[in-house]
Amino acid sequence: MKVLLSIFLILIIITTGYTKKSSWKENDTLYPLEKNKKWGFMDYTGKIVIEPVYMGAKTFSNGLCAVRSKNKKGYYWGYIDKTGKVMIEPKFEIAHTFHNGAAIVLNNGKYYFIDVNGIQIGNHSFNEARDFDRGLAAVSIKGKWGFLNFEGEFVLEPQFDIVKKFHHGFLRVKRNYYWGFINEKGKFLTKPKFSKAYDFKKGKARVVYRGENGYLYSNGFFDECDWIKSLVKPLFKR
Repeated sequence: MKVLLSIFLILIIITTGYTKKSSWKENDTLYPLEKNKKWGFMDYTGKIVIEPVYMGAKTFSNGLCAVRSKNKKGYYWGYIDKTGKVMIEPKFEIAHTFHNGAAIVLNNGKYYFIDVNGIQIGNHSFNEARDFDRGLAAVSIKGKWGFLNFEGEFVLEPQFDIVKKFHHGFLRVKRNYYWGFINEKGKFLTKPKFSKAYDFKKGKARVVYRGENGYLYSNGFFDECDWIKSLVKPLFKR
């Protein structure tokens, strides 16, 4: 058992980057520990800090960790702090790890976001949701994706069939067979007009319009093609 625990801790050190002695001593991270099919948490020395009493556990983020425990209605997810104190009561069917101060939870068949106090962010619920990135969260309602801000307000109403991740400040969206791009403020760089589009890299993205290949730049102009100027309004001045 001790050998396996040592190997596990070595793997943790490698994967988390705690290879320097000074960083190792300052490491206050708690790691999930399974014992007799129950989950608890240990520190970097292998000492149990939170006894294994939970039916499920995730990882700490923003000082909180999602754990699954039993209440009068069944097994539900809630959140504890690093002392094991319950900070958000177990009432969720699904609970994700916190990212940037917000976590996705499932309650009564609907997804929504909560803050670190367990308060719902905004009044909307969703069929599907993704973690906040660059201040925006992609959410889906009835098969259409839109974008929410930290206040729980829509900056772009659900209208897209596919949404990708941010790359170099821009994110691809697809609507009615065509691709466009939005920036980190949720504003269109270009509305969906391209039959094909690829992620931004080094200030430009490869796109296809009416069978013609080219590059779309971060100022909204298409490389060497004047027709794009009538379609795209630049967001930035040269």
